[in-house]
Amino acid sequence: MSKKENIVLIFGKRTFEKDTIYFNNGKSYSLKKNPILTYFENYPYERHEIKAHNLNSSDTITIATKNQILLEHRYHYFYASNYVLKAGDTIQFDYKNDAPYARLLNNRKLDTVLNFEVNYNLANDIYVDDIEFREKHGRYRTKSEYDVYLEDLIKNRTKQLVVLDSLHSNGNFQKTNYNFQKNKLKYRINLMSDFSDIDKDKIELQNDSLLMLPLYKRFLSYYVTETLNIPIIKRKNVRIADKLILFDSIQNSNLFSKKIQHYLLYATLKDIAKYYPLADFKSYHQKFTETVKDSTLLNLINDTYLTDFISLKGKTDDVYLTNTTKERTTLTEIIQQFKGKVVYVDFWASWCAPCRAAMKPAKKLRKTYENKDFVYIFISIDKDFSQWLKASNEENLKYFKNNYLSVNYPSAQYYRELQMKSIPRYIMYDTKGNMISKDAPSPKDAEIYEFIDQYIDK
Repeated sequence: MSKKENIVLIFGKRTFEKDTIYFNNGKSYSLKKNPILTYFENYPYERHEIKAHNLNSSDTITIATKNQILLEHRYHYFYASNYVLKAGDTIQFDYKNDAPYARLLNNRKLDTVLNFEVNYNLANDIYVDDIEFREKHGRYRTKSEYDVYLEDLIKNRTKQLVVLDSLHSNGNFQKTNYNFQKNKLKYRINLMSDFSDIDKDKIELQNDSLLMLPLYKRFLSYYVTETLNIPIIKRKNVRIADKLILFDSIQNSNLFSKKIQHYLLYATLKDIAKYYPLADFKSYHQKFTETVKDSTLLNLINDTYLTDFISLKGKTDDVYLTNTTKERTTLTEIIQQFKGKVVYVDFWASWCAPCRAAMKPAKKLRKTYENKDFVYIFISIDKDFSQWLKASNEENLKYFKNNYLSVNYPSAQYYRELQMKSIPRYIMYDTKGNMISKDAPSPKDAEIYEFIDQYIDK
């Protein structure tokens, strides 16, 4: 059994056959290649991904925590069951037809509660994805077909709510889990109805406990945009609610509890960082720190967007960098440090699929020249430090010495001179520190080895 500082997750072996969609062209899309296990812990309940290596073998994962968590387990492509767990719990998942059937080893009385969703979903399986519909019929649904399908989905979830209420009234459903499942279904139905009963939910804008529920967060996003009459604008070719106006409106609103208000400001500031110029982020970050005194939110913003480095973000004179432990340096310093060696700079980002695809050949390239006068430098242009850190870990770069995040992309003159508008991009310097290629071959290209050999002293 788990200690009181841990939650233990035991996963039986499975195949993922039921979690894969197959297409007529022979291609497929499988959940085994995507995060299917996530959990939420502590305000503001950010999503944490975990990976169980249980393809045809069992696996055990321990989450170190003294708190309650919400575990989400995806399966059969469309479904996700949730489990409210507390420190000291040990939950075991066994798989029949790739569906997760759970047992709480320290409280077997909750078996009915834990498997409520999976039992209902598989007994009332009506989901047909748009892609599956197109594969079967050679076209997408018409609007009328989609409206009928959506009505069926709403009826299905409404029926599930009736079943839940019946189990609870008969004493077969523990209260905490009942309240969670009821709220999840309520907001699922509301989401499919575009929150048509939005006015009925105003009292819940003061209920902090609902923030654990991802669907409640989606409701909040819809609610503030609609209720506060936020105009829709286009930023980076995406139509979004104007986040500057939204931030100010939330800040001046008395609709929400303090905790919910501060969460909304936090979420909106993250969107400002993503879609707006640095000057706007600086201005609204200042507003955020003046309003929100919650150290958890302040630290999350700082850790994600490196606000300690905010004075460097607009600098143009050099490429300012940080490593995984937030030590500062510049590209100029690095090139000077490695004079006498060929320096190959790989510009990438966590969200760049071609960049990530080149990581395996990059490893081969580094291995080939590891005992020669050659240095491989990774520089990410991610805006989100945490996403870069996560990707670095996934690519086994977290502890690689020459792995950096650019603090002032795209402000630096260096980026403008190189016209760096897309990645991956590879730059190479000779042993004297001179740039010899503004667009060097990729690690994937066969000519990269011959290209490097020209400049390495034999």
